[in-house]
Amino acid sequence: MSIKDHDQLIVGLTNSLAVQYAKQMGHKTIAVDIDDKRLESAKALGAVEAFNSLNGLDKLREYTSGGVDVAICLSGSAKAYETAVSILRPGGTLMVVGIVRITIPEIIAVD
Repeated sequence: MSIKDHDQLIVGLTNSLAVQYAKQMGHKTIAVDIDDKRLESAKALGAVEAFNSLNGLDKLREYTSGGVDVAICLSGSAKAYETAVSILRPGGTLMVVGIVRITIPEIIAVD
């Protein structure tokens, strides 16, 4: 997988290190979480925008003109993976970090 400088990355915030790393690499990083305090923290660490996945996914899709290029999922939550898949633009990349004990939703590739 190759992440380009102009790609919009979405980071699930179970690990704020991912936000800092993506910022350091020069990527436009958008944080998603269910906890507003963690979202505020992500913005302080360098995320350009933050959305609560409980009520802000439509705003996120509008902000990204339809979805993100790369979703990095760092959670063991099935809902986090469903969210990550749902906010990818067609042809986007889902990066799974870690081992989870859930079935990752099936992704149908569409060009």
